Amino acid sequence: MSAPSSEAVLANSLSGVTTPWVTSSRTDAHAAAERARVTVRRIVDADDAEVVTILCDQIWGNGVMVPTNLLRAVAMAGTPALVAERDGRALGFALGFPALGPGYTYVHSHQVGVVAEHRAERVGFALKMAQRAECLSVGVSEMRWTFDPMLRTHARFNLIHLGAEVHEFIEHCYGSRVDNFNAGDRTDRFKVRWMLEQEVVDKDDCIPDAGDGVITIPEDYHRLRREDVEAARLARLDVGNQLREAFTRGESVAGFGPEGYVVRGSR
Repeated sequence: MSAPSSEAVLANSLSGVTTPWVTSSRTDAHAAAERARVTVRRIVDADDAEVVTILCDQIWGNGVMVPTNLLRAVAMAGTPALVAERDGRALGFALGFPALGPGYTYVHSHQVGVVAEHRAERVGFALKMAQRAECLSVGVSEMRWTFDPMLRTHARFNLIHLGAEVHEFIEHCYGSRVDNFNAGDRTDRFKVRWMLEQEVVDKDDCIPDAGDGVITIPEDYHRLRREDVEAARLARLDVGNQLREAFTRGESVAGFGPEGYVVRGSR
């Protein structure tokens, strides 16, 4: 892979838009990279794209491998395709692309992955903060992505640590998949919005008020799937049904707390 210019920084910081949020987001990204002991930089050439393709296979398996030529094209288009390295070894990556429509522009963060042995080292957080800095540097102030609502670690990361908000519930979003995490399971997903011009600080756990509903999820869904496939299937269907009914009633997910998702009022 191409050598980074310095440790624990975005090696290709963008020029262009300069605002207080751009400046502070770069500082935040650098600090997050230092805490994770990584360098986060853009994918810049075909060698980078090949390494990220291999990373994707290591993390998800070949069921969702991103073709090298597509990664190269995304990088050439200037979208936030990033890799996190430590001591010259790639540990994780982030891949996003612009979303365009009448009255809105945001970046859809399609994939962020970290190899298993380094997932507890804040590498994923460093990648998200780097994505945030890249977006703000070109005048984009919103990012969206999806995550599996059955996973407590993902809920806490996205809704509490990053401060994203649930925007939509999509049943079986990606159809049937054969990768390491989703084979044989429904791919229900939350779509979340992350407004980038705000401080990134941990939110408090969401505690239900009187009249709020709570949708509980398993303590460890992946372990449940390994130990009792039928119980996991029923839990998935139950949570999906509750979420579909809540959104149909015009309710919203206010946040995540010790008991699960707090559902509140009409939107």
